[in-house]
Amino acid sequence: MTNKSLTQIARDIAERLHRQIPHLQAQLEELDSRAQEIQTQLRSANLALKRAESFPSLGGGERHCPKCWIESGAQSAMRAINPPPDYDGDPDVDLFKCTVCHFETPETSK
Repeated sequence: MTNKSLTQIARDIAERLHRQIPHLQAQLEELDSRAQEIQTQLRSANLALKRAESFPSLGGGERHCPKCWIESGAQSAMRAINPPPDYDGDPDVDLFKCTVCHFETPETSK
């Protein structure tokens, strides 16, 4: 091999690696995005028990979504909903749905 061919091989390797830049940048952006999601989940997990202890009681009769409160500290309203036609649950239980995350849960009315 001559010096010129080694130089060309080096250039070919460099160009091949250089073509990977957009793909590598996209991968890095995906990892950064995923890391931010995990950080958010970790903060939420760290605050979960503290938030549960301070769950807002019925303020003026309004119920707040426990899922929104625990996961993000948001006081989202829960609204009473009609049970589905095939509902055969306890008649003393009311169904509620969050107006933000759509979490549904029964609540004993007595």
